[in-house]
Amino acid sequence: MTKDGGRGASGHGGHSDRVNVAPTRDSLDKAARERKPGTYRGKSDDFPYQGPVVGVPDLGPDPLDVHGAPRAAQSQPSNDGEPGLSRRRIQELADWYKDETHRRYNEGRLDTAELDAELRLILREEVVFPEHVEIEFARVMTVVFAV
Repeated sequence: MTKDGGRGASGHGGHSDRVNVAPTRDSLDKAARERKPGTYRGKSDDFPYQGPVVGVPDLGPDPLDVHGAPRAAQSQPSNDGEPGLSRRRIQELADWYKDETHRRYNEGRLDTAELDAELRLILREEVVFPEHVEIEFARVMTVVFAV
């Protein structure tokens, strides 16, 4: 320990008079390697085109979503980023379908065609495009019959 509690005059432990790296005998003979000059490849926007400026045509909205799936087969966007109804809503409808099936079976009046029609009616009110009702119906049925 030193008189000042282990700290040198210049901060942490002070500077040492010792050299960090001792020179070797060979280091004086080996000079730093010279770098070869790079080749100029130009910039990415240096194209040799000399013709007139052409406008970009309006192609409309992209027919594919960010995952590459066709947008035509999707419904309204949901809160969780999935196309169509949210996962939560799909689960709610699946639970409703299971509960109704169980209740109607116990009452002796289960008609699956009628129950399917009721689910489709609910989906028609919640889905933007009528052609997407069957897509969402299939998503609900997948959850209903999941093992």
